[in-house]
Amino acid sequence: MPVSGHFVRRSAEFVATFKDGPAMKVEFSPWLIFLVLTLGLIMGLALMSVEYTYGGVVATLAAVEDSNPDIYVRIDHQDPTKPLDPNEPELADSARLQPITSGLRSTTKHLRARAGFWSRFRGLSIYLAFIFVDVFLSLITTPIDSFLGHFISQFIISMLLSTWLMAWVHIVISEPSPKRFYQRIPSWRKWIRIAPAVALETLLTYVIFFMPMVVAQMAGWTEEDESIVPFDRSFGGKVQPEIVGGSGKIGLMDAWTTFDWNARVRFVKVVVKTAMIEIALIFVGASAIAGIMLGLGPRGVSMVPADGSM
Repeated sequence: MPVSGHFVRRSAEFVATFKDGPAMKVEFSPWLIFLVLTLGLIMGLALMSVEYTYGGVVATLAAVEDSNPDIYVRIDHQDPTKPLDPNEPELADSARLQPITSGLRSTTKHLRARAGFWSRFRGLSIYLAFIFVDVFLSLITTPIDSFLGHFISQFIISMLLSTWLMAWVHIVISEPSPKRFYQRIPSWRKWIRIAPAVALETLLTYVIFFMPMVVAQMAGWTEEDESIVPFDRSFGGKVQPEIVGGSGKIGLMDAWTTFDWNARVRFVKVVVKTAMIEIALIFVGASAIAGIMLGLGPRGVSMVPADGSM
């Protein structure tokens, strides 16, 4: 008998057995449910941690870091007559040959050295507040059935919360500050600087939008904040900072064109590496769940009569 015919016959016998017998149902043991839920919670937290740290914080730093920080002089309020300290972190960083965000490990190591262990979650408080308010407002507008009405409502919500996203970018890129996150939210006077980018966000894909969006948000950065990675406040000479009498504004097209090729490559590498880490975590989690089910065997999953009879 051909192999295919054998499989067909065995399948028919299997179906007939269940057809003639009592109705069966799958029963999971409490231990299996507990282990799977616990593992799922751990994997969920790990995935969110990777996505926020690498897909959010590191990607933002990669988008704004200047590939050639030696071609400009950063404007600050330090005393020019103050003697240089060879142990100053900025002087130590100036000797490096590669940008800080050229690797995930180098970026997190730099953040840890400048802002402590929890620096990988910097800006998390305002991010969670933004998510909560955004979801709450979205639920209010959920009854809107028309596509146009839903689009308009989401557009209005994005515009209203645009300064919150601006504050998140400022917190992520700046040195540690004693201010609370709500104190870092820019005034509505600076809202016009980010409004065009927010409007365009609903129409563009993630990669095309993210980098110019971050740079446009940086245009509203206050002068008293210092960046945690090298950042050109003049955007390649296209913007005069407010501290020297300029407007401090940058257009969305200028924000895109000020990115050199190396910066774009670093950003894409961060996105790809983040995706690979998340895929690896999902694979490990799925393998662990499969191992648990195989290890428990019949004690974990069993077939019992649906009517409860034995």
